[in-house]
Amino acid sequence: MTETTVTERETKRADELKPGDWIAAGPYNDRIDGTDDAEVLHTHPYADGRKVAVMIQEATIPEPEIIHLYAEGELTLLTAEEIAGHREGAERAQFAAGLREFADWVEANPWAPIKRDGGYLQTVRLQVDLHAVAEDAGAGAVARVREIADRLGVKVDESLDDRTDASAEIGSASYSVIAWHRDGRPAEPAPPADPDPAGLGYSRTDDDPQPVAGRVPPHLENGRSAVVDTSEPVTWHFSFGHGQYSAAGEHLIDKYVTVVGPTPEVCREAMIAAYGQKWSSDYAPDSPTWQEYGPQWAEHARIDATRLPGCSGECIDDPERVGHLDDCPRGVAVTSQVPAGDLPR
Repeated sequence: MTETTVTERETKRADELKPGDWIAAGPYNDRIDGTDDAEVLHTHPYADGRKVAVMIQEATIPEPEIIHLYAEGELTLLTAEEIAGHREGAERAQFAAGLREFADWVEANPWAPIKRDGGYLQTVRLQVDLHAVAEDAGAGAVARVREIADRLGVKVDESLDDRTDASAEIGSASYSVIAWHRDGRPAEPAPPADPDPAGLGYSRTDDDPQPVAGRVPPHLENGRSAVVDTSEPVTWHFSFGHGQYSAAGEHLIDKYVTVVGPTPEVCREAMIAAYGQKWSSDYAPDSPTWQEYGPQWAEHARIDATRLPGCSGECIDDPERVGHLDDCPRGVAVTSQVPAGDLPR
């Protein structure tokens, strides 16, 4: 097996910094604590040589700033791989901003047609083509498409011999990643063989009656996935937004509901049972967003979803339900815990 080599970070004195260097996040000197990696834009030494004025651009701050460093101070620099990651992130952010600008333009210009002949809405398409050096994708590119298809949760399209396609519809856009192989489909490594295809090696001792920790599929919290340990009940917080009121007329902005349950999914289900879709965002207690804003908000209600009863049969059979039907014991168990006069389900 080939071991992956990790490039070690180098250091430089402040008076050796050059434009294009990237300083790693951390204390720059005894007065300034860098909160993020920063690119060096310009340097200017003091006349006495004791300090250097350095203009930097932190990765997450749009405006440059000038810091003053001791000339002999040692600073840690990012590796070429880390710098490339920052630049790719900046390009991705610029691309996403362009998409938002286009969406704003579409909304602000109703004269611009968005439908095909026949009245069908036109879909925006983003196609990423993968090629090898010889303009023909190899097995590595095909494997990458398969990995992307897994992440998208879609099947790989191999209906045409000249391409391997992973495509998904996201909102009004179609996103496709295609490996082109016009000279024929490349040979791919065979999948690893099942060492025990007949299951003859099974033993009841393989079944752990008391697992150390249960696991649930990744939960998307503000767009970020996190695998959650469910051996103990989890706590999840749900906030409200502008224009969301209780039935009694109380504005619920800057308030939140705390739900305790066996998994984040059950917590979310309990919140929907009580409030429908009339809430804003959900947060894990250790998420950076919650740690920043949670202490500024007030808890509006608390729901215990650790021992919810089962759904009624009618509730389970309703494919369009939001929350639970009025006679569902699971919904009743949740809504009985919310304040009187709260949002109707």
